[in-house]
Amino acid sequence: MALCEGEDAGTGLMIPVFCVVEQSDASLEYDNREEHAEFVLVRKDVLFSQLVETALLALGYSHSSAAQAQGIQ
Repeated sequence: MALCEGEDAGTGLMIPVFCVVEQSDASLEYDNREEHAEFVLVRKDVLFSQLVETALLALGYSHSSAAQAQGIQ
């Protein structure tokens, strides 16, 4: 389980979020997609609009990748 940097899970301020990350290249072919699934701990006061970016940062993705990512709508 990944943990957001600088956060203390022992304080009760964290919640587990199950993430399925799908990476794909420019083509829409299913064969070119990779999936990764893992739980991350995020602060319970994270805004819903920032959840995807926060979770990806906790998983170790770059700031630019996390900022460009989209959640399921």
